[in-house]
Amino acid sequence: RCQGSSRPFPARPGGLVPAMRALLLVILGVAAQPALSKRQEVCQHCSNICPVSCFVGSCAPTHGISIKRYGSTESCFTCDLASSSGIESSSDFNICTAEESGDQTSLESATGGDSAEARMARAGPPPPSVPGDFVAHAADALRFSNDASASADAALAEAKATAQAAAK
Repeated sequence: RCQGSSRPFPARPGGLVPAMRALLLVILGVAAQPALSKRQEVCQHCSNICPVSCFVGSCAPTHGISIKRYGSTESCFTCDLASSSGIESSSDFNICTAEESGDQTSLESATGGDSAEARMARAGPPPPSVPGDFVAHAADALRFSNDASASADAALAEAKATAQAAAK
C-alpha cells in the first residue's frame, strides 16, 4: 500500500488493468502488439461484417445507404463494390488487404507464406482455358464468325431485294 492511500497499488495512468496486462505480457514473454492505424482498425471491424470484401475510405458529408461510418470517426466502410468504385461521388474507398484485416494466418496458410511474385514465378504461365490446341480453337472461332457474318450479309441483301420487289 502507498502511504496515505487505502489503495493496495499506486495509481497509474490508464488504471490498473492496462498495467496488469502489460505485466502479464512481459511475464508470458508475449511481445506487445503494435498500435493499429485507423485504417487497420476499420478494416478489422468491417472484415467481421462483410461476407467477401471490405472497402474503407473517408466519409463524405452525405453518403449512400450501403456506406457505414465507423464509430464517431471520419472513416467509413462498405461491403458493396459498387459503392467503392467511383459510381458515387463520395467514393475514395479501397479494398482492405488481408494484412490490414488482421487475417495473416489464413493468408499465410492459403499461400504457403509466399509473396504473389514468388508463387507466380514457380507456377509459370497459366494454362489455356480450353484443353487442346487453343490456336486451332481460335481459328475455328474466327471461321465460324466469318461464316455467320457472311450469312447475315446474304440475308440482308435478300431482304432488301424482296423489299424493292414489293415496292414496285
